[in-house]
Amino acid sequence: MSKYSIWFDVIFNGHIVCESTLLPINDSFSVDVNQKFVVEIHQWPDTLSLNIHCENISSKNMFTKNPIAELYIPFPIRYNWVSIVSLI
Repeated sequence: MSKYSIWFDVIFNGHIVCESTLLPINDSFSVDVNQKFVVEIHQWPDTLSLNIHCENISSKNMFTKNPIAELYIPFPIRYNWVSIVSLI
């Protein structure tokens, strides 16, 4: 599997705001990401997701045009406040 790598885009409200470096897939089919991304947010997001892409390094055949997976990241709804409930 060492000839395959993945990389991903951080998608904020439909726009790419960050990209990872190429991350090699090891023999146990896992990847060490170990990257931090700093994103300055000026408005509450409608959507936040990761698009995951794959690349075959040995043949230089790139599968990066379309993501192989899209992971949506949940976050609290704006103005979602906990109501105080009294139990009498």
